[in-house]
Amino acid sequence: MDPIHIVLTTLVNLFVMVSITSPNEHQEMGLVEGDRIYSPLAEKDRKLIPLARTSAFMILCVATMNYVYNHFDTPFRYYDYVLFLVIFIGWFLRMWAIRSLGHMFTFVIGIRKKHELVETGPYAILVHPGYAAQIMICITSLIFLKVHTLLVLAIGIYTISQIIKRMIIEEEMLLKEFGKKYQEILNNKYRLIPYIY
Repeated sequence: MDPIHIVLTTLVNLFVMVSITSPNEHQEMGLVEGDRIYSPLAEKDRKLIPLARTSAFMILCVATMNYVYNHFDTPFRYYDYVLFLVIFIGWFLRMWAIRSLGHMFTFVIGIRKKHELVETGPYAILVHPGYAAQIMICITSLIFLKVHTLLVLAIGIYTISQIIKRMIIEEEMLLKEFGKKYQEILNNKYRLIPYIY
């Protein structure tokens, strides 16, 4: 058993789990006093977030067991290292985005008390760097763990569609709250992928 397999597989699992865990546990499932819930999905969010996290954990466990059972003896190739690097960059981007938002980060869409538009860190380049990171981590970790291509496509399409749905709701909320100022951000920055979208 190659130690590099053990180390990198463990790190991939760690990156995925950290990326779906809120650093603001006291706010994770809702908002604090003085905050306003905007999202028509807010009640649904409260119920679905634990389910989504559990589902992600279970998919990750099954994918890891499949990888260990079927691919642990396969030597690493250069693209395995490239995939790992993309996962690491995604994790770093996600943590950077969360840190840049500070107390304003939670999983429930809403306007926080003393809410401000953040244009520093990764938000200087992208409108939704946290979501871009989630997509990177989700899809690339499944490919790294050698999940069947059709399953990667299905999970990838579902993940992207849900993230786009949340982006639209978030943008509507911020446009109502900040008007022209937020519209300028939308007009002058890429949403998820620099120079593409």
